[in-house]
Amino acid sequence: MKKGRRISNSRNGFTLVEIMVVVVIVGLLASIAIPGFTQSKRNSVASRTASDFKKFADQFSLYNLSTGVWPSDGYPSTIPTGMDDQLGKGTWTDITAIGGQWDWDYQAMGFTAAVSIHGHSVDNETILSIDRLIDDGNLSTGSFVRVSEDHVSYIIEE
Repeated sequence: MKKGRRISNSRNGFTLVEIMVVVVIVGLLASIAIPGFTQSKRNSVASRTASDFKKFADQFSLYNLSTGVWPSDGYPSTIPTGMDDQLGKGTWTDITAIGGQWDWDYQAMGFTAAVSIHGHSVDNETILSIDRLIDDGNLSTGSFVRVSEDHVSYIIEE
């Protein structure tokens, strides 16, 4: 009997072409999914921030209704005098969903009373999303306005 080499047709791995096809498919799926995730995250952050603005504005308005005056101007991330009961157990001193700190503005920034975020770190599209949820979608008009590049305010009383 003659001894020779045995030739096998079985494959032990993937070819370069097969690997490249998988990489292209994964890349296409990622390019479709990532913008959707980004928009979803932006919407979530905008909704949370808009809700917090309304909640805090309501708390300051209730204070004004019960006392007849607005609290004095505050500093970012500090509870204004007299607002301990309304804000003490809340998220006023936490970093906001868009970065930065909550701030109470009284007789400042050209209006009487406003809830503000000072030092936010999100893009303009997220800020516009918040404006569309609680106002007119224009950052230079209405009750939600951009005061500076990193300061937005929800005006309660002009």
